[in-house]
Amino acid sequence: MKLHRKALFSALLVLVLLASALPLGASAEFSRAQVSKQNLSVTAWNYYSGELETKEINCEKYNIDGNNYFKLRDIAALVNTSGSQFSVEWYAEMPDSVYVWTGEPYTPTENDLVVGEDKSATAQRTKQTIYVNGVERDDLSVYNIGGNNYFKLRDLGAALNFEVGYVAETNTATVCVDIPPADSLNFYVDDVDTLMDFIGSDRTIYLSPGEYDLTDWLIRHAQDGTLEEYPAVSADSYAYYDVEREIDSGNFPELRLEGLENLKLVGAGAGATTLVASPRYAVVLGFSNCSGVGVRNMTLGHTPEPGHCTGSVLYFSGCIDATLSGLELYGCGTYGIEARGLYYAEVRNTEIRDCSYGALSLTGCYEVAFDGCNVHDNADLDIIALYNSADIGFTGCTFRNNRFTFVDGCGFVSCNVPEETVYDYVLRFTDCDFGNEEYQSMVDNDQIGNPVEVVNPHIS
Repeated sequence: MKLHRKALFSALLVLVLLASALPLGASAEFSRAQVSKQNLSVTAWNYYSGELETKEINCEKYNIDGNNYFKLRDIAALVNTSGSQFSVEWYAEMPDSVYVWTGEPYTPTENDLVVGEDKSATAQRTKQTIYVNGVERDDLSVYNIGGNNYFKLRDLGAALNFEVGYVAETNTATVCVDIPPADSLNFYVDDVDTLMDFIGSDRTIYLSPGEYDLTDWLIRHAQDGTLEEYPAVSADSYAYYDVEREIDSGNFPELRLEGLENLKLVGAGAGATTLVASPRYAVVLGFSNCSGVGVRNMTLGHTPEPGHCTGSVLYFSGCIDATLSGLELYGCGTYGIEARGLYYAEVRNTEIRDCSYGALSLTGCYEVAFDGCNVHDNADLDIIALYNSADIGFTGCTFRNNRFTFVDGCGFVSCNVPEETVYDYVLRFTDCDFGNEEYQSMVDNDQIGNPVEVVNPHIS
């Protein structure tokens, strides 16, 4: 069919008008991108050698409109376990949001720092909302490439606390993290004796990979009479230990640190750095009358010899402002965390498993927040036992295969609270995932109406 010139012109005019009416970018959702030729190096302080180390990094990166973009998870993996570390969280129930938390350990994936095929053809402005420490960041330039979010390196550095530079001669972007100030108290240890020598207030102790047997240290120093040389070690640690008697008689040592402020213990990662107690009758690590303490990036538990547990993994008494992150707490400790008087605490990205009474026992505790934790395979009694406690919250946590096997009538939660409380709730679960839990009820004793709130649960 022959189209008249005037009709053809009219048709073209309509198309032009329609195109101009579209929102800017609607006809160009996908951006022109290409694999970047820029190099990347990371300079970090090695806390175990006490020296700066620079490494060349091979990772996926793309150039878009003259700017180089790097995958968010790759950068998180690079700075993990450092003072510039940050976590990346995404929930299937909230697919349009990505949450980044500074200072929190990153959970690695098998695709981190892996160079795959060219995905530049998929580059488009991300449709997800980026939150940094709970604040929406619409000022960041973000592209989704192959299902992952890519950022300008300088944007990430400014938002997440690491330095970014550029070496023109080699076309290298540089990332610099963890250069401690000259007057900071940072100590680097690789054995339990050095660790205990450096225990004190207002310091950060970095533990290299390996196993640190706290009970062995206590027994040796009890036998040679030198425990009094360590003022931070509570007398409760050894008052009932008689070196002339067998541990199996019921007299046992357990490490409790007392009266410390702003002590941070940082491992090389859960599974790499491990603090243990032996046998299973003792608390692995306890804190009494401490404030501002932190434990992160390590595994804590009892040695694997058979035995009946009477001690928890972490214990707090009369403590304020504690931070736990990136931990693996395993049984057969009675509880992963036991606290009597703990105020203003945060527990992030921590696994609590295989404990013989339950996961948590909190007495007289207030404003304790659990975020992104994995609680599984704990048995015998109530999984969460609360006594005179309030404002205990779980957000984005997973609960799997927890069960009662010892006493009939146990609930998933045991609440024993005062009749009057100034808090709006005692215990709240928000966006948590529950699966294969074996309990007769959610709450086994409810004294004040409905102390437990469950918001947007996911049952599988």
